[in-house]
This record gives sequence, structure tokens and C-alpha cells, in this order.
Amino acid sequence: MSGWSDIQSIEEINVGRFFEYDEDAMCMFRKWFPFILHPSVSVLEIGSGSGFFTGKLLEINPEMNLTCLEPDERFTNYLKSHFRNRIEVIEDTIEESKSSPKPFDVILSHIVIHNVPDAVTALENMKKMVRDGGYVVTIEPHPGSRTHYAREGVDEAFNLLSQVKESRWNRRRSTIEYPKSRNPWEYCYPQLFQEIDLVNIHSYGWSSIFTLSDSRFDFEQRKIWINLRKTQVLSERERVTHELLEMKKKRKDIDSAYAVLTDYFETLEKASYDELNSLHEQHITQRVITYGQKRTM
Repeated sequence: MSGWSDIQSIEEINVGRFFEYDEDAMCMFRKWFPFILHPSVSVLEIGSGSGFFTGKLLEINPEMNLTCLEPDERFTNYLKSHFRNRIEVIEDTIEESKSSPKPFDVILSHIVIHNVPDAVTALENMKKMVRDGGYVVTIEPHPGSRTHYAREGVDEAFNLLSQVKESRWNRRRSTIEYPKSRNPWEYCYPQLFQEIDLVNIHSYGWSSIFTLSDSRFDFEQRKIWINLRKTQVLSERERVTHELLEMKKKRKDIDSAYAVLTDYFETLEKASYDELNSLHEQHITQRVITYGQKRTM
């Protein structure tokens, strides 16, 4: 099975989530998960990937003992070099990890469970690796997430390029046998938690809405993000073009899409404070956040 980095690069993941969790979200996480605030709490993050949420965990509690479980070699190398001695890295999948030398206080996954072949088995393994009275936490996407662009034609250009990621994902899905009775996008996570006999189950919803004109974010910070997006999209042009041509897409359509996006990014880069505040590109991200507690025997 291909690693997730074959579908999305570290840069694409981190740029896409750049504004996802603002100060309000971090405040709510501290309120919802008070059990991760203890200085010596031991936390296992499942599928750490690009390290985006790893950084958020360390922001919430810099003193936690954090271990990252991640099977993709590109991601594990990045995690080790980026976070260094702040984390421990285990190269494995939650489906194959059956136990740990020492049970964790909290086991948490961010945007993982809907991608595994069998969510119940994955959650059961998470439960096995947490101590009695410890917590299992999942943060999962909701299909209501979407993006509105500030200029006509940009959406169509991105849609063409995104067919490459969809193709990569479909190739990966063809190697996975999902349970016929379960659609990963329709999971009721509290029900899954109940099936594996977790107790004190709680579930919350979180919506993040970021708009280019959002005055909550510093002008220069928004400009940095625009530059990162431009660099990330254009740096992958050769590979994406090659894959689109293999999918029988027309080169003129591909070149046209990149011309539209290049012009769009350059317009955003040159925009003044007032001009940027009138560009209402909007990113809506929705998350389902669930946690349950392992029974004390």
C-alpha cells in the first residue's frame, strides 16, 4: 500500500491547514480535553503525518510526553528532524500495533480513522494501548468542508489539478477492503466508541471559517500564506502535469489552469491591505471531535 505522502506532500498538508485552528479552537481544545493539560501526561498521536497537529498538541501542553505513531518514511523523517527531542517516533500503523511497553494516558488521532480499512479494529487497538481510565480521542473531517474562491475560473483550475490527488487516492483505495456495511464518511463516532466499550463518551463539532479578508489574522501572515500556497502549487507542476497527461487530459487545458493560478497568486501577492480585505476567498473546515474513556478494571 502506498504511503500517504504519495497522495499529499508535507507542504500541501501544512499549507492547507495553515489557518485551521485559531485561538478560539485552541481554547476549546483545552476546555474539551483537560486530561491532556497535566505536565507529565503521556500521549500517543496516531498517524502524525506532516506533524501539523503534533505541533498543536505541543502548543496546548509543551510539557507532555508525546509519542508519534506514523508508518510513512517521508513523514517520520520529517517528524524526527522538525521536532527532534520533543517527541518519540514509532514507525508503525495502528492496525498493526497491538500493544505498547507502557500504556499511555491518552491516545489521539487527527484525520486518520476515516482512512483506515476497519475503524473498529483501529479503535480497539487504540483502546488496548491506553491505560485503564485513560482516554481515546478522534478528530475527523466532515464532508461539509469546502472552499469558495475570489475570482472566476480559479475554482475550475484547482478542480482540474485536484484530479491528480483524487486519482492517487482512488489507487490507494483499490488496495483497501472497507467493510461493506460502513461508509467512512458516514461514521457515527460515538456509536463506534460504544461498540468497543468505551465509557463517558462525548462528541463535539468544530467549524473553522477562514477568509482572506479576515482581520483576525495579520496582513503579513496572510501574505506569507499566499506565498507558501503559490510555491507549493507551482513546485509540483511538472509531476502534476505528467500525471494529468497520463489521465488523457489536454496539455492546453493544463497550461491554461496553471496560467490562471499563477496570475491569481501574483494578484494576491501584490494586493494592498485594502485590496486583500476585499478578496473573500473562503475556506470552511468542519471537524467531528469525539472522546471516550477506558473502563477502570
